[in-house]
Amino acid sequence: MSRLEYDDNCAGCRPVILSLDGKEIREPYVLAAIDLVWSLTTLAERRAWHRFTCLNSRAAGDVEAARSITAGIQRAMEPRQ
Repeated sequence: MSRLEYDDNCAGCRPVILSLDGKEIREPYVLAAIDLVWSLTTLAERRAWHRFTCLNSRAAGDVEAARSITAGIQRAMEPRQ
């Protein structure tokens, strides 16, 4: 595992949700939302996420992938009616 390169087996390369005090939220519904969205991403999207979050990339494609993944996680966590 390297911070410089994406690895599907690296837990640090996956999204996490943090509370306002910076602690990771590990509630089952949060983890399920992340797992669902992550399972639907392509390798290219996961690599873009890594570049955006770990390497501070601001390339347009990386920013768009990060926004899309984040929005997907938010939608997955919304209560169903």
